[in-house]
Amino acid sequence: MPPILRHIRQLVVRATLSIKSAPPEWQTAKVHPFVATGDLKMWTSGKKQSFDSSGNCSVQGDGLLCLGSLSAAEADECRSAGDGVRQCRIVSNDGSFQVERKAAGVLVTIRERLELVQAAYDGGPFLYLRSTNMETRDFLLPKATPEVCG
Repeated sequence: MPPILRHIRQLVVRATLSIKSAPPEWQTAKVHPFVATGDLKMWTSGKKQSFDSSGNCSVQGDGLLCLGSLSAAEADECRSAGDGVRQCRIVSNDGSFQVERKAAGVLVTIRERLELVQAAYDGGPFLYLRSTNMETRDFLLPKATPEVCG
């Protein structure tokens, strides 16, 4: 897949999103019903491994609001709250992202500062994206051809 955006200092160079239906018991829960799960993966310049966030999604407007996953990693607190790849942790909340269908694909919008982490998910580095940073807030993912498994 080609880079999402094409300027030389772009932090995120590729992203994928997988949405799956939540189990029926999650969808009918009286408190916090979740209709889907969302797996967001992002790659940054110079890193081969993706930074990931998986969360439960509820309906919001014409799309979904997905909670980000919270890493169990213990790491020192960062001195800077800026976006980017860090070996330290900025916040202790999981963040969230919104998913909306668009004519050209799917728009993923960071709604609350999102922490993404590399597998094995028990340590850094961490990727942080803020909803207030226009460079890292919105990602239009082009339509993908469904894979056929045989």
